Parts: sequence; C-alpha cells; structure tokens
Amino acid sequence: MTERKFDDVQRELDETLWNLKGTTDREFKHSLLRKMHRLLEEAHRLLDPSQQ
Repeated sequence: MTERKFDDVQRELDETLWNLKGTTDREFKHSLLRKMHRLLEEAHRLLDPSQQ
C-alpha cells in the first residue's frame, strides 16, 4: 500500500472539518473528531522526516 501525500490528507481534513461544522448530531461529531485525530497524526507523520 502506498503512502498518501500530504495534500491528500489535507484535503480530507478540510472535508471532515466542513462536515463537522455542518452537523448538530453529537454521535456524528464524535466520529468526525476521531477521524480528524487520525488524519492529524498522519499529516504530522508525513511532515516529520524523523518518523519516515
């Protein structure tokens, strides 16, 4: 499996944030926040050369 590029992760973060802003459903918000957490970890890993 090939590793994604930072731009791909950033795009998915933007979409997730847009969804988060647009919902009032607490369960969906929790799900989106968990997804954002995973995406932020991935983005951090992609930007940190010592973790590659």
